[in-house]
Amino acid sequence: MKRTFEEPFDSDLFYGEIPSKNFAKETVPFPEFSRFLEDKKLKEDCSDLRKCIERMVTKRDISIIHNPCYVNRDVRELGTNFQESCLLPS
Repeated sequence: MKRTFEEPFDSDLFYGEIPSKNFAKETVPFPEFSRFLEDKKLKEDCSDLRKCIERMVTKRDISIIHNPCYVNRDVRELGTNFQESCLLPS
């Protein structure tokens, strides 16, 4: 299945903003990505990335743009209850 920025943009998911990744807005040459970052209304601060990953797994109401290897590592460290519900392909 092809995924685009339209899917999370048009959804009721919160976008978990990771402040250290805000530079991507100016460096990634995809207008859809810039539009997504600027126009998405439902946003949450994800300075505490692990807390947002836990929320992503438990509440399923937030999405983040992050390296799947790190997300998988953090999910594993949260415990085995989370592993089955949110392991992303690396």
